[in-house]
Amino acid sequence: MNQWRYFLFSKPKLFDESRFYPRLESFRGIAAVIVAIYHSFMIFKFGDHSFGRYFSKIVITFFHGSASVVLFFVLSGFVLGLSLNKKGAFNLQAYIQFILRRLIRIWSTFVISIILTCLYLLFFYNYKVTPYTTGWFFKKYQFQLTYKMILENITFLNTQLNSNSWSLKLEIIGSFCMPFLYCYAVRSRRFFDLLLIVMLTAIGKYCSQSILFAVNMFYMGLIIHKWQPLFNAVSQHRTSFFFLFFICINGLLNFGKVMAWQNSLILGGLAFLIVGIIANSTQNEFKWLDNKVIIYLGKISYSLYLIQFLMMTLTVNLLYRVIPIGLIQQHLLTATIVVTLVHLSISIVGAHCLHYWVEIPCMELFKKKKLSLRCLEAISNSKSSIELPAFNAISEDTSNAG
Repeated sequence: MNQWRYFLFSKPKLFDESRFYPRLESFRGIAAVIVAIYHSFMIFKFGDHSFGRYFSKIVITFFHGSASVVLFFVLSGFVLGLSLNKKGAFNLQAYIQFILRRLIRIWSTFVISIILTCLYLLFFYNYKVTPYTTGWFFKKYQFQLTYKMILENITFLNTQLNSNSWSLKLEIIGSFCMPFLYCYAVRSRRFFDLLLIVMLTAIGKYCSQSILFAVNMFYMGLIIHKWQPLFNAVSQHRTSFFFLFFICINGLLNFGKVMAWQNSLILGGLAFLIVGIIANSTQNEFKWLDNKVIIYLGKISYSLYLIQFLMMTLTVNLLYRVIPIGLIQQHLLTATIVVTLVHLSISIVGAHCLHYWVEIPCMELFKKKKLSLRCLEAISNSKSSIELPAFNAISEDTSNAG
């Protein structure tokens, strides 16, 4: 009992060191691929008792898009926490620069993906009916493109042009909250971390606010290192067993139609355990994440996540142009597998171009300070600038319980 009390009420360091975790980046790439596969198997409408229906259900269960987005949020909380840990004194200028960096990272590539979608709709998208597709897919892009719609999509007020953009809006909101969550996390004890998570979950569920759920996921990722003793205990056994166990439980929850936002505490907790196991594992059981292909997918994961929906629609468009509708009807499962492989292949090519031609150049532009920040200089030079706590200074060693 005393050991549990000491564990819950001690105050460990939030991070021992700010280092890069390449295996977590690789895992982000796998999550992006899972989203692409998930969407591919939601395109065609199978018969009620057909083999294709049961097969697609199994695939969607263990390659679930919503669960992957939860992983994205937890990973973002962990990685952004590492970034904040590198900073010293954190004033208003540093906060605005942090937000600007996140906005450029998210928004620049997103805007290009919206432009590509508009070009596709204007010059290539020429059919309005896709027989034997689900209502989810059939309703996509069934509208008249307008300037107002484009503006609403670019500002995240609408998701018609890129269905994945709903999560980007939550990513931005989570990023705005991260420095303040960090200030709380470095002071709090583990018990109060749990209290905050439960409170955010309860309020979010009562108010039906997905924003609070996303913030909750960010905080779960942020405090992973504080719970390192838990993962050290797991690592004494077969880490891969626990990893696969949590993955399977996650899949079974999805099979039972447990939606991510309705049970964020459960799915967020599973994502917390999965990410924590990978981050704290020193064994070779996750050496497969060091594979060059998986590392590459991790690097282009954000661009892959953005472009894959457009490429999926393009692939189905090509399929209906080339293959007779009757043949598609007779081989819906084969068509699904073909769409998945082609869609994933051209998505990787498109993501490569977005990553190296848009994402990296925009970030390099910010790093070299070619982006004008003159509007911030007056704030930083002002004596009235808001000073947040020095992050590195308030991280403490484990203190006595109580």
